[in-house]
Amino acid sequence: MLLTKDGGRFMTWQQEFIATVMADIKANLISAEAPEDVVRDLTERIGFSVACSIDGCSSFEADGVKLSPILCFLTKEGELVHAGGNSLPMSMSTE
Repeated sequence: MLLTKDGGRFMTWQQEFIATVMADIKANLISAEAPEDVVRDLTERIGFSVACSIDGCSSFEADGVKLSPILCFLTKEGELVHAGGNSLPMSMSTE
């Protein structure tokens, strides 16, 4: 597996990934028949929380070790693409 630091591809893929996560959150809230304003508010809140949790903006402890998750993307060629550290999506739209 090749580990590649590529902030450009990473940011593009991260934005697409977070948009997909947020669309899934929104679809589930709509299917639960939540009111439109609640759907919008919870999609933004939950999406931001998930993005922070999976990309090192928050840390946790396990087995006495302080850990911070860092998001990477694995290509079909076996390349693991990362940004070089944690990051946060530039835009988190619910549209």
